[in-house]
Amino acid sequence: MIVNAKVIQPPLKYESGKKAYEAGDYKKAAGYFEQIPAYKDSEKILFQAARQILSTAKAGDTISFGSYEQDNNKLNGKESIAWRVLAVQNGKALMISEKNLDCLPYDNQPPESMPGSVSWEACSLHKWLNNVFINIAFTADEQASIVKTKLTDTFKAEDGSMGESQTNDKMFLLSVEDAVKYFNSDESRMGVNTKYAQSKSSKTVNGRIEPDGSWWLRNQGAFDATVFYVRDTGSVYDESYGSSSDDTYQSYAETFVNETVVGVRPAMWVDFSN
Repeated sequence: MIVNAKVIQPPLKYESGKKAYEAGDYKKAAGYFEQIPAYKDSEKILFQAARQILSTAKAGDTISFGSYEQDNNKLNGKESIAWRVLAVQNGKALMISEKNLDCLPYDNQPPESMPGSVSWEACSLHKWLNNVFINIAFTADEQASIVKTKLTDTFKAEDGSMGESQTNDKMFLLSVEDAVKYFNSDESRMGVNTKYAQSKSSKTVNGRIEPDGSWWLRNQGAFDATVFYVRDTGSVYDESYGSSSDDTYQSYAETFVNETVVGVRPAMWVDFSN
């Protein structure tokens, strides 16, 4: 009977999800379909349910969209990604993943080989998010609903002068200004690693992997080869400043770009109106 239950479970969830969807209970429908994304056309119906949910979403809501390895068990497939809605404007929503989905360096070159700072445009994490992650996490339909966002960032060149880079990205990291603007407290800003992200972290204590929860921002730090990030306490400020409200760049927390314990929390603007 246990074997039969395993066989029957996806069809039962699929039928329950379809009934909920047809009844207009899109959140309940999404709850069913996100458990069986590989069954029949569940992924497509889940996408349609997400569109309906987001059409009435407001800042602070959570929505399932796309999928990525999270429980560190690749045998059971990818898990649905939970996103936090940060803002809604003109039928589009700015969203950030609820958890740190991976643990990768901002740039994979050693700091000593990088005079000046590494721009968001040139860093390896920018390339990974927009060429690798996006294709793993989203279907073609889902990718079509992700809006390209024009970003302008400053960086320090090798000669010490300040440069400016512009990118048009579907996937990006929040800026330090965004992290201050869209979260109302350190607690709300705190990151949590998925089991998969934690397995990629190099932070160990007494030989055991230690949870961190810090996550990257995209702005360049005040010093060479550094970038701003959100600390594991949820603060964007350097610990010597405590919970300082001084928003000068000198007071923000920064670390080297090749750090391997900082998590990745992707952000994006999504248009579900079409």
